[in-house]
Amino acid sequence: MRFRFDCLATRLVLWLLFLVVCPLPVNLWPLSFQIEVWQRITDDSPAWGCEERPCVEVNLAERVLAYLEQEEKREIDPWLRDDIRIAWITTHWSQRGVPDWSWRRHEAPYVAATYQVLRCHPDEVWPRIVAQRKAKLGAMYEQVWGEASSPKKPVQGESRVKSRVQNREAAA
Repeated sequence: MRFRFDCLATRLVLWLLFLVVCPLPVNLWPLSFQIEVWQRITDDSPAWGCEERPCVEVNLAERVLAYLEQEEKREIDPWLRDDIRIAWITTHWSQRGVPDWSWRRHEAPYVAATYQVLRCHPDEVWPRIVAQRKAKLGAMYEQVWGEASSPKKPVQGESRVKSRVQNREAAA
């Protein structure tokens, strides 16, 4: 018999078990219950400062959040799921502001969202990926990824570009 995580009772029991093993502050229990047991990542509370912004903007943001929530549930690639989660948090915090409990609240929403999901600054993501690859592959890193693993176009010298242009002009 296979153990199913899609059953509500199973999720509830696991949530209670993890709550005992890894306690959360009491004020986070409802949010944790909503996310882990009900598997809903949207916030049903009204937008902060709705009277200051046009309602069309709020409706658009809510539609984007709902779309991202659906796509995250469908995505099977864990890295793309993280990207979608960062997009959801960024959209949410752009609309309502980065919450006071976030120690990165003074930064842009996408920076705070990246810290929330990946625990690093967005500029540090690629260097960390390369460092993990090097740590896992060791001496085979060069054979697998080559010297430069960055997905950038290789640099060409200016003399090669000029000679190509001169060859084209001569042929024409």
